[in-house]
Amino acid sequence: MNYNWECQACENTVAAGNESCTTCGCPASCSGREIDSYKEKYMNSDAVRNKSKFRCSKCDYHLSNTGAFRAAGGSLSAAFDLATESFNYVSCNKCGYTEFYKSRVSGAAFVADVLLGS
Repeated sequence: MNYNWECQACENTVAAGNESCTTCGCPASCSGREIDSYKEKYMNSDAVRNKSKFRCSKCDYHLSNTGAFRAAGGSLSAAFDLATESFNYVSCNKCGYTEFYKSRVSGAAFVADVLLGS
């Protein structure tokens, strides 16, 4: 290649003159399945595993999804459709094991829930 290009497997910039990625080894002219194969190998490499802050307690995988949700805290709040409890979660991308962490519902969020009826 006569120009810098971005590897489709690891998303690193590869310098001009290289026909394959210097980080993950993916050739510049890979097909979709080959890219997926190189991406899987790269994401499971020691370099990526060592950078990850997450480790699944069930399968020791290192990639995760995170998010948050709100829920009714009891029968009264459920009857009035008020989300009085808030949780953050971390979910393993490999086995799906999910951990939930309770968080606080801000006063503004609670008022908005009452007024808007989310």
